[in-house]
Parts: sequence; C-alpha cells; structure tokens
Amino acid sequence: PALADAAFVQVDAGVRARVGDWARAFRDNCEASHVRHAQSEAMLDLRTQCLGRARAELASLIDLLRKADAATVSRAARAVSDGGDLGPCADPAALGAAIAPPLPLQAAAVGALRDDLSRTTPLFDLGKWPEARAATRALVARARALGYRPLLARVLAQQGHIEANTGEPDAAIRDLYEVAALATAVGDDDVLATALPWLGFALGYGKERYDAAESVHRWAAAEVERAGPTPARRSSLYGNRAVVLGRQGDHGGALAIFRDLRALEAARRGPDSLSAGWADKSIGDELTALGRAREATPYEARAARLVERALGAENPTTATVLAGYGVNLVETFEPQAALAVLARAQAIYERTIGPEDLRVAAVLNTTSVARLALRQLPQARAALEHAIAIHHARDPAEGRNIANEYDVLSDIAQREGKREEAHALAARAIAIKRGVLDPMHEEVGLSYRIDAEHLRALGRIADARAAIDHALAITRKANGEQHPAYAEALIVHGDVLRAEHHDGDAITAYERALAILDPAYGATSIGLCPVLARLSAAVLDAGEPARAEAYAARDLALAVHAAPGEREIAELRLAEARWALAHDRPAALALARHARDGLAALPFPSDDLPRAQRWLASR
Repeated sequence: PALADAAFVQVDAGVRARVGDWARAFRDNCEASHVRHAQSEAMLDLRTQCLGRARAELASLIDLLRKADAATVSRAARAVSDGGDLGPCADPAALGAAIAPPLPLQAAAVGALRDDLSRTTPLFDLGKWPEARAATRALVARARALGYRPLLARVLAQQGHIEANTGEPDAAIRDLYEVAALATAVGDDDVLATALPWLGFALGYGKERYDAAESVHRWAAAEVERAGPTPARRSSLYGNRAVVLGRQGDHGGALAIFRDLRALEAARRGPDSLSAGWADKSIGDELTALGRAREATPYEARAARLVERALGAENPTTATVLAGYGVNLVETFEPQAALAVLARAQAIYERTIGPEDLRVAAVLNTTSVARLALRQLPQARAALEHAIAIHHARDPAEGRNIANEYDVLSDIAQREGKREEAHALAARAIAIKRGVLDPMHEEVGLSYRIDAEHLRALGRIADARAAIDHALAITRKANGEQHPAYAEALIVHGDVLRAEHHDGDAITAYERALAILDPAYGATSIGLCPVLARLSAAVLDAGEPARAEAYAARDLALAVHAAPGEREIAELRLAEARWALAHDRPAALALARHARDGLAALPFPSDDLPRAQRWLASR
C-alpha cells in the first residue's frame, strides 16, 4: 500500500505534465502551419501522426497501470517520468520527412503498425519484458510481410533495444546490424543515429567486445551529427558509451562522458530532474571506482535526494540509489552513517520487491562490510550469510557476487581468529572469479590480496608471497600505481616483507602506500590508521624510535574515532617509542598497560595482544 500510494502521487503528476506537454505541442503544430505559416501541410501531417502515436503510447501506459501488479507499480513513476519526449515530433529527421512514403496500398497498414509499435514502449518501461519481446517479434513479422523497409528498420530497432537491455545481446547485435543496413539503404538518418548507440552497448556491455563497441560508438557519433545532435540523441550516445567504458575499466573515460551527460540532462529536463539525479549517481560510481570516494560523496548524496523526490520514498529505484550512497559511505570510512542509509534501502526493497530479491543480498553485503569496519563481527557474519543464502537460492551456480561475499566472509573469519577458514574462503573466491572473469580483472587482484594476508597470518610465507605478487601485478594493470587499491596491496606486501625479515623494504612499501592514501583518503581519515600502525611498528623495530613516535602519535589522533582495537594498537606503539626514547618511562608503561587491557577486553582476538604482553613482561 505504501508503494502504491506513493506511486500514484508521482504517476498522477507525471501523467498530467505529459498531457499538458502534448496539448502544447499539438497547438504549436497547428499554429506553425495555419498561423505562422512556418511549415508545409506535409510536415503538419507528419507531426500530427507522431503526436497521435505519442498519445497512443500514453494511453497504453495508463491502461497497463490500471491492471498493475506490485512489480509494475514499482516501475510506474520512472516509466512516466522517463517517457513522453515530444522532441522527435518536431524533428524532420525523426519524422522521416526525407524518406519515401509507403505506397498508397500500404499506407493504412503502415499507420496501424506504427501505432502498435508505440504501445511496446510502455511494456518495456514497466518491466514487462517477455510481453515486450513477444509484441515486437510479432510486429517484426508483420513488417517483413508488409515490405516497407523504413518501418521494418524502426520495428527491428525497437526489438534490438529491448533485447540489448533484457539479457539477449546476441539477438540484439544481429537485429541492430540489420537495422543499420536497412537505415543506410533507405536514408533514415534518425533510425541509424538511434540504433547505433544501442548496438555499441550490446557489443560492449553485453558481450565485452570492446574494440567493436568503440568502432560502433564512433560511427554512432558521426550519425548523430548527421541526423542532428538533438538532446535525446546525444543523451543516448553519451549514456551507452559511458556505461561500456565503465564496464571495460576505463573509469576516467566514463566519468568524463557522464559529466557531459549530467550537463545535458540538466539543460534538457532541469538540474533537479530524475535524469540529472541518475547522472549524479553514475558520476559518483565512477569517481569511487577511480579511488576518489571523497569526491563522489556529494554526487551520491544528491542522487539519493533527487531520485527520492522524483520517485518517492517507497520505490525500489530510490532504494538502489540509497544503496549506492551507502557503499560510498563505507568507502569513505563512515560505517555508522552507512548503516542508517543501508537500513533504509533494505527496508524499501523488502516492502516493495520482497526480502529474497538479489538487490537485498547486495545491500546485505555492504551492510556486512560496514559491520566489519565497526568490528561488530556476529552481526557482520549474519548479514553476509543471509546474502549468500539469497544468492544460492536464486542461482545455485556460484558466481561473481558470491565470490565477493566470500572475500568479505573470509575477512570476518580472520578477525574471529579462524585463520584456516579465512584462507579457504578467499581461495574459493579466487577460483570462482578466475572462472568467470579475466585473470587480470581488478576483482581477482582483490581476492589475491585478501588471501595473501590470510596466508601470512597462517605462517605460509612462500604462498603469501606468490599471492601478493599476483595481487600487485593485477592491481597495477587494472588500477594503476596511484589508486588506493594498489596502496592497500602495498600494505599487505609490506606485511609479507616483514615476515620475510626484509624490514627496510617493508618500510618502503608502507611509505609508498601512505603517500597514495594520504591525499586519497584525506589527512584526517581513519582509513590511514592501519598503515600508520604498521609504519610505527616497522620503524621502531628498525631502531628509529623518533620516527615511530611521530607515526604512532598521528595514528592515535585518528584512532580515537576508529574501530575497536585501533586506538589500543596506536597506544601500544606510542608507549614503545616513548620508552625507547626514555620519554617519561612510567607514563609509557601506564599507556602500554592500558593498551594491553583494552586489547584483552576486545570480543575478538587481537594479533597485537601477544606483542603487548611480551613487551610489558620484559619491562
């Protein structure tokens, strides 16, 4: 009921706005011919037919909403908001003004088929994908029998678009290449400019044929210029290419295009529109992928605000944007704030699409990471095991998402002191990812880095060395040497070097990591605590207590706001350094005892507790 009530308000406002836009466009069409004398009777007729199809599309949408189920209601507000662009009804290229009309005997059948084609858009927009595919396939058969090639190109283009976006990339590629040939033959620049961005998407996102996708996108850009770079054509061109670049790993390229798309949508639909908000989310996602999560935060926050305003607080799309904002808060080391946002997203999903949906699993995964950051290990494990259960129930074949969940579960197990389990889970994640991803994919590198830490903790130093070497090579290739992911791998590399008794090299690795993370995370970020703690220990063991004191003091200043155990580790390092420097040794002993007692009181085992106990026993 809450979803339906909220959706009705949004849909009612959206339908009223579309009706008003349609009435103004209809009046403008009449006045252009009969008042301003600015267009021919032929153009008047073409625009009238186009507006008639737009009216039929809206009527079909309203009819479907009268019979809506929960899934339809969840998509209703966005379907109404995204549709209704009447720009093509004033665009000569989109109207096919330069294309040979059908033969007189074909005209009625062509008109009827075009009307029926307009009714497939609401089916797709409302998520009725099997019905949309069935409807377009029937229309393609009718168009082939009719023999009017300009219409066949348009019907095939719609079919290819639906296929590309509903998991049928091979069929989409086949159909859209045929569209390109037909549109070229009949001189339909609009259909060519419309279909080519979708073809690039199907090639790149659907099949990961990135070179082919890039060639098609360049072709599409040329055809958009030829047809006329209207906002609608440019929006499709930008959006499809950026999505492919992001999937390819070119997050910088994707970010630049999404920024252009945001500016375009702000001018086209308004700076606070749904489409502008969705572009904000895309910008935030790409910034985060580039390791610039702090820069991403205002975009993710604005996206959440704009999408909720456009679609309502009880909409699954609102939950999706909130979930992305929650990921960003985790990435910027604000786990408590993240939990509040993620709880809202999960609650919306469970009320609107059900508690066993894969999107709920994704939120649970992020929730688990936030709980782990707060060292709330039982809650972290419970959330993650729930997510894994959802994935296993929906798809028994273990894939990429479950592999990522095993990574997190392995870190939880490590914190719980279950080292063998931690390694087994990370190894399982590696095996799954190597089966479904390129061996040099950044996610494979992440799993190797996680397992290297577990292997080092088990004392399997040679295996840890092999794992961290893999992680460094993959992360260097996938992300570059200035990305936080590379810095995190360097930290584990330093741990392995310490285990190999190469303390000088370990210090160099830690210092390189700090130089990357300091500007990326911010000088006051609690995300710096792990590397500062390692640096203070390493330089102290290397006989440099003054440097150790400086690192430990900085660590302690940050760690008072960090997860349980981080402050105690910083206190221990500072006590050790001050004792070595003979700076008020009684106070140093008191600080070390406070650190030891705090570590002993943690509800999970601490690797630093034995060090604290040994140090105090020797004093």
